[in-house]
Amino acid sequence: MSYVNGAIKNESTTKALIKTRFLDEYRNKALRQIRIDDLAKACSISRGTFYFYYESIPFLYNECEQVLIDLMEFYVPELSLCTVGNDIDSYIKTSVSLLQDIENHMEEFKCLLTGSEMDSFKNAWTESIYKAFLPTVGFLRNTKQPTRENISRFYAGGLMTIQKNWILTDCSEPVEEFAATMARVVFQGLYTLQDSEGTS
Repeated sequence: MSYVNGAIKNESTTKALIKTRFLDEYRNKALRQIRIDDLAKACSISRGTFYFYYESIPFLYNECEQVLIDLMEFYVPELSLCTVGNDIDSYIKTSVSLLQDIENHMEEFKCLLTGSEMDSFKNAWTESIYKAFLPTVGFLRNTKQPTRENISRFYAGGLMTIQKNWILTDCSEPVEEFAATMARVVFQGLYTLQDSEGTS
């Protein structure tokens, strides 16, 4: 391994370790209670090394949050287009890929969804869906802009909430089943769940 490649690998490893130890702390403490000295000690690094990668604890938190938002934003435009195009099969296929990625990062999602800054994370998540979906409702030519915005807010809030609840129950419903459930709600409404699953 060359010196340059080794340095890149070490840098990546150190950043990953800092993030891991930070999330360990964040599970049990409010963000404002996490101290750089404690985090550096847990990582066996100096304060200077921490500052080489992150300017502050809030900056580190924001990066952790943005990584998960970016993961979801990768799929949101396609899901929005499937919704507008009434393509339920493609919606389910894309949802499966999204949910598998979420499942692979479940512990990070759970940490941010239950930590002291959970409202910030949920708001950022909802806003990312809203911004992606809003342009796709331009086909509603006979509706005013406030109505389009309300439709987009409703869609974004609902999608975030059902995914959040799935994560907080340890992704207990199989990915394929949950993707189909989301699709039925989005395309056909809540009453179809009763028709498709039966009543007890």
